Amino acid sequence: MTIAYKKFCPELYKENNEVGIRTALSLLNFIGYNTLDTTEAFRDRDCIVGDENVVWKVEAERSHNWKTLEIPSHWYGISVPYRKKHSGADIYVICNKDLTAVAVCRMEDVKNSEVRERFVNLSQMNESFFNVPFAMFDVFVVKDDTWSALVLNKNVLN
Repeated sequence: MTIAYKKFCPELYKENNEVGIRTALSLLNFIGYNTLDTTEAFRDRDCIVGDENVVWKVEAERSHNWKTLEIPSHWYGISVPYRKKHSGADIYVICNKDLTAVAVCRMEDVKNSEVRERFVNLSQMNESFFNVPFAMFDVFVVKDDTWSALVLNKNVLN
């Protein structure tokens, strides 16, 4: 398989990066983790959170394909861009389009998942993704600034 990446798009980055990080921090802060650093480190992490027991580097993204509170039933897993293999993060957080739900897993589970290639309409090319099984993710939803667990498969944040 040829590993393919879409070109970096500053417009998409500007539209999605900060809101994805902010949403991830909203959940993590709500659960009790303090924001320790919000300096994004390219290919390492988007932010760092922690408490008295753990410090986690966090990678956060926003998906425009996930449009509901629940993960779409026709998805076989969550596709994580293969370029995340370089990430030094401990936790991977993907937010839905409306920023009302997130799925969280350990980055080691992402990196240990099968790599698949698929055609992506936005880039008009075949791109490589980790195909991460749903069983690796916990899913949370927010309403009125209160987060609650929708699905706890791995208790990633405990």
